[in-house]
Amino acid sequence: MDTSSLSPEILRNVCEHMDNAERFSMALTSRGFLEPALDSLWQDLYSFIPFISCLPADLWNIRDNPGPFEGDTTQVLHPRRMATPKDMDRYLSFYAPRIRSLRPHLLDNEMTLSIEAFEAIRLATGGKDGVLSPLLTNFYWPSPDAARYSLGEEFTKLLSPYMSLFLGSMVTTLYLPAPQDTPLHAGSLDQALRQYPRLRTLVLQGTGSGFDREFIESCITSFPWEDLEHVSVPFVTNPIIRHLARLPRLRKLVIQDSAEDSPVTIVTLPVGASDAFFPALKSFKISGSLPALQALLHCIPPTNAITHIHCMPTEDHLSISERQDIIKTITTRCNPSTLTRLILFQGGPDYESIDNPLDVDLSQEIDISPIFRFRELRELKLWFEDPVRLTPAEFATIPKAFPNIKTLDFGSFMALNFIPPRINHTHLISLLQGCPYLISLKLLFDASEISGEVVPGAPFPLEYLEVNNSPIYSPSQVISFMKVNLPNVTMIYGSESYLEDRNHNPAIFTRRWDRVKEEWRAYRCPRL
Repeated sequence: MDTSSLSPEILRNVCEHMDNAERFSMALTSRGFLEPALDSLWQDLYSFIPFISCLPADLWNIRDNPGPFEGDTTQVLHPRRMATPKDMDRYLSFYAPRIRSLRPHLLDNEMTLSIEAFEAIRLATGGKDGVLSPLLTNFYWPSPDAARYSLGEEFTKLLSPYMSLFLGSMVTTLYLPAPQDTPLHAGSLDQALRQYPRLRTLVLQGTGSGFDREFIESCITSFPWEDLEHVSVPFVTNPIIRHLARLPRLRKLVIQDSAEDSPVTIVTLPVGASDAFFPALKSFKISGSLPALQALLHCIPPTNAITHIHCMPTEDHLSISERQDIIKTITTRCNPSTLTRLILFQGGPDYESIDNPLDVDLSQEIDISPIFRFRELRELKLWFEDPVRLTPAEFATIPKAFPNIKTLDFGSFMALNFIPPRINHTHLISLLQGCPYLISLKLLFDASEISGEVVPGAPFPLEYLEVNNSPIYSPSQVISFMKVNLPNVTMIYGSESYLEDRNHNPAIFTRRWDRVKEEWRAYRCPRL
């Protein structure tokens, strides 16, 4: 096949839209396709297996290690003989320079290297940093604890020092599992951070309470991080937040879970110096207990240029006043001239122990009107235990408040109670008529009187519709309405069927929305 007329850029772009099997076939098609196909195949690796496959088969003895579950085994390679530079030559010269991202998931692999094998490879290559992937830019450091049960204690303790074999001078992104009780892992991470003071992305991952909190604080506060653009940490302290606030290029900050045993106090911004705090921040994602979350929001100066904010309270239940307080804090700390995406996403409750109240006061509702000041919003998501019940007046304000809105999501993890909506399909039609860019909508509304008539302004561009526990009486009428007014919808979701046995919602509504989904799927994709 003649590929001379196709530029390398076109061939690489084609390969990027293929899966690995297609890329492999393309590499075998012609010499002109070989290089771009191999570049795509090796660009982003998820295990050590491609590397292993390039080494001589007679180099290894294979032993089966029992996994954490009955019947699970992991094949572990041990050296059968001394590894030589010649054994490594094919991989180092032809494949290693193609790797840009490496994220080995040890538990997902059927085969991995033993510590003895890593040492043999280190000796054969001279042990130079980055020798196994000299042009690597993104590295997801494998957690020593991830393979503790299948690969043993020695593997857990000794793995991390060998990761320097993959870390060359081009690294700009590090995802690091926080150390717990593994000194060599902590030492390896410390060495890597000192080697790359000009990182652009640093993600420190920690789970539970066993990780070394002092180490994480030191990681953040000990370096100037002049080029750092994205930071993710499992908790913050005042030294951490004050240091992050002064980073000149920090654009994205993620705080995964503010620890309750290390409360954050409100940082007092010096008078006249607010611009010095988070000068480049665009995206802020925070989760944690409500007091910590509120305090973190107060770390942001009102003069910020944030475009995306994602808040996730971790409490199982928030009262109406608590929900209102956090909305108030968000609306006072964010800049209405820059914010385009607002997500308030409450952590899910324990569904096994939840007890629905006998007496529900429907007069107590959250007021979303403070959010109407953010006229640049393109995406708004408000998730609580129960869906937000908008009033007709609030609903009518949305097109004027958010003229460019694309995503509206007034949902919940699941509708545990049936609470009647305040709006019906006529309000939905008005919303679609007033929001010409709306493509995704999650909403509780009364669909009981919907009809199949074409409405002014139809068809609408909506592509995704989720209806929660919306009352519905005629699936056929809803289908007729969608065919003429919402023909672009590719996905529609109702309440979850598995809640029927718990009496958490009216089972008949669930079955009717299920019928809508089935018929709509058959209408949209008849061949399926």
